[in-house]
Amino acid sequence: MDLSFENIIAYGKNAATVHYAPKENSNAVIQDKGMLLIDSGSNYLDGTSDITRTISVGPVTKEMKQDYTRVLKGHLSLGHVKFPRGTRGYHLDAFARRPLWDAGSNYYHGQVMDRILHLCSRNIRCGHQHAKEHDP
Repeated sequence: MDLSFENIIAYGKNAATVHYAPKENSNAVIQDKGMLLIDSGSNYLDGTSDITRTISVGPVTKEMKQDYTRVLKGHLSLGHVKFPRGTRGYHLDAFARRPLWDAGSNYYHGQVMDRILHLCSRNIRCGHQHAKEHDP
């Protein structure tokens, strides 16, 4: 049993950087405003975890609330999808992204379901960039 990846603790604009790793010139001091991202995971004898939490550490902007809510709606939508065996992760991606797309927004990272499906079925990736590499 060990970590499945290095823990990621990111604040402010660093929290929007995929797989952020602290550097001397990019470190941010956590203040009493904005959001803090904590991403951690472990390997266990019977599975792997990947837990990401976004925490408000003080007042947030209206835009932050809207984006957070859209991402939450997408994850809830994805969590309710019933799909047949053999479904590819990228087939499910639109369920998670729709609330963002409806607002004219997007983000360029895979979904939480990416790792879950990958653990259940080999080589499944969830995200628009993976569609062409897996389709016959």
